[in-house]
Amino acid sequence: MSSPVTLTDTATVSDLLLEESQIDLTTLGHVVVQQFEQRQRLPGVVVLDGDTIVGLISRRQLYQSLSQPYALEIFLRRPIRIFLDLNPSCRLPLILNYQESVQSGVRKALSRPAQDLFEPLVVQIEHPQLPHLSSAFLLDFHTLMLAHTQIAAAVNQKMQDQQRQLLAQQTQLKTYAQQLERHQGMIAERNNQLDRKSTRLNSSH
Repeated sequence: MSSPVTLTDTATVSDLLLEESQIDLTTLGHVVVQQFEQRQRLPGVVVLDGDTIVGLISRRQLYQSLSQPYALEIFLRRPIRIFLDLNPSCRLPLILNYQESVQSGVRKALSRPAQDLFEPLVVQIEHPQLPHLSSAFLLDFHTLMLAHTQIAAAVNQKMQDQQRQLLAQQTQLKTYAQQLERHQGMIAERNNQLDRKSTRLNSSH
């Protein structure tokens, strides 16, 4: 999925750039490493048990673990389930519905523990025609925050435009009021002239 050129305050997380990578609990660790090496933009992989999301392994988490002693022997030739068992925090990814607003997604992402703050999020997309089927996509935290910044800038610009329009309307109303005041003065002056003329005519008779 690709991000639109312009995002509005009604944008949802499904409008953003999402990555797709799903693996099974039985997938070997070296297969996950290959995915990260082949797809440099991939922020993580979603781990499934059948159709159920049971975890998310980010690029950072995997490579950080592989840097530990004996980690290559432990993880690369074994099912990724082993990695999840030794890293229980990976079993608790933040899952957003695809209809979630960007603002709501940001609030939830920022409410995570400090150590998980920059981890990717899962966006679950359901098929309206097939409610029993769903797809899980990855949303990079940086992408989410950039979208939030763009929306905030758009909202701010909209507010500034509205303020300029309001100021222009107020200026126009002030001009109309001044014109009306001049017209009323002219009418009052003409009425006074007519009254004086009428008085002179009456006094001549």
